[in-house]
Amino acid sequence: MAPAKIVFVAGSFMSSISSAEQVQTNLGILKESGIEKIDTDHTYEDSEQRLGRAHASSDFAIDTKNPGGLSPDPFVLTKDGVLEIMRQSLARLQTDQVSGILTPRPSAGGFLAKTPEQLKARSSTRWDPSSFIGEMYHTLYANKESTLEALGSWHEIAAAEGISGIDMAYR
Repeated sequence: MAPAKIVFVAGSFMSSISSAEQVQTNLGILKESGIEKIDTDHTYEDSEQRLGRAHASSDFAIDTKNPGGLSPDPFVLTKDGVLEIMRQSLARLQTDQVSGILTPRPSAGGFLAKTPEQLKARSSTRWDPSSFIGEMYHTLYANKESTLEALGSWHEIAAAEGISGIDMAYR
């Protein structure tokens, strides 16, 4: 089996955390250590610009992100929105391409551990629709009857196997 590849997350390359010299030093350490990929995001302050100024894409594969489901602006998920955000990232990174564009979507945050009744009762802060995150989770998962029915089936199958819904999710 091939060994796992290590990806360095460039959040520490923000100017509020490290100097330009530290970024250069750290890139050298990463290269010497055999790290081949760096994950960045335009929300990591100026990490994309700093990676661009250091010409990191000449030594590393770079992944970056579209805000995706974490943004309240639906434009970011349109074709034009994705292309515009990527043009901006490529310019900041001073490169013509990246190895990957990730579009995060909020994980269900314990969705398979909850029963439909718990979601309807809004039993945890993550699922509280009065908060931004809770409203997003409800919109994505809990406000759809078909999703709640599937969740109920999930728990029935788990119970028939003598395990919890979360235990089944880990299998």
